[in-house]
Amino acid sequence: MSTEIKSYQFETVQLPTFEEIIKSRDWVFFGGDNLWPQHSVQLYNYSSINRACINAKRDAVWGKQLLVDGIDANLVMANSSQTLREVYNKAAMDLVLHNGFSLNTVLRQDREGISEFYHIDFTKIRSGKTDIFDIVKDFYYCTDWSNIRLYKPRILPAFNLNAEEPSQIWYYKNYQPAQTYYPINDWIGARVSCEIDINIKNFHLQNLQNGFFGSVLIAMNNGIPGEEEREQIYRHLVDKYGGSNHAGSIYLTFSDDKEHEPTITPIGINNSDTFYSVLDEQIRNVVLTSHRITSPKLVGIETPGQLGSKDEIMEGWAHFLATVIVPLQEQLITEFEKILFLRDKKPHKITVVQNDILLPGE
Repeated sequence: MSTEIKSYQFETVQLPTFEEIIKSRDWVFFGGDNLWPQHSVQLYNYSSINRACINAKRDAVWGKQLLVDGIDANLVMANSSQTLREVYNKAAMDLVLHNGFSLNTVLRQDREGISEFYHIDFTKIRSGKTDIFDIVKDFYYCTDWSNIRLYKPRILPAFNLNAEEPSQIWYYKNYQPAQTYYPINDWIGARVSCEIDINIKNFHLQNLQNGFFGSVLIAMNNGIPGEEEREQIYRHLVDKYGGSNHAGSIYLTFSDDKEHEPTITPIGINNSDTFYSVLDEQIRNVVLTSHRITSPKLVGIETPGQLGSKDEIMEGWAHFLATVIVPLQEQLITEFEKILFLRDKKPHKITVVQNDILLPGE
């Protein structure tokens, strides 16, 4: 009697890496698959700690009130249907999530300025290539960059008072060395941790649902097939049970035996509860650090063994405002003051009334 035991490893997960790729297309690829901002949205949607951090920054950048020359921005129109406050809030969300934002500006008929402006989803814009003066003159808009055959990209000029096309793209990205076309997320250092966070939760969910705890040993006791047939069996098992959606790895054996049915044996993982608890804490620390949030209480996270006084909370909030939020607000304010000047032909002063960290009386 002979027995062959073989351990199979699942394919390594390939996380998207930030790249600016120039291919045969007229636009520059945003990431290797041209879907980098879409991946960012997924990590925002499905990683709870990352979503909490981004929402906390977004709410702080919004502030309690936005004023234009002392007037509530909810009373100042950006276009025929949206107020300045609405457009500012959407641009702020994009800036926090992507480190950039885009607007659709519409020129006046006399080309002396703009008549109105709209927010445009940052994930739907791709840059054209620079000219000999290193200037991007065109951008491309597509509702779904994963299917450009069905949704053909539309070319729009970058903001230019001399352009013939009145509908243009105002594209803002914070300067970063060696980046010509696209911004890098401020929280790029936490992307892998966010991916791990999502897959760990999915792993536990699938373990509960399908009963595959850790790894499994599958013993095929009806003879040893040929190499090609063994690989086919393995591929079938991987397709069916591989990845965090079907938690665990597979150990596959073939043997000459009188038994004709596979024997499936769960292989437990020692100290798995401790392992995932420690990993979860590491993920949280990496994400908080990447977002430069020094006090977890600012995003609603309690630290075991630490009560936290009112003074500590206020000190953490003041530090968060000064080092993270105000710089983001200043970027937005500078761009929106430019746009209002181009529309109204006079300077405006935009200010943000900051949120209160504690309710009155606390």
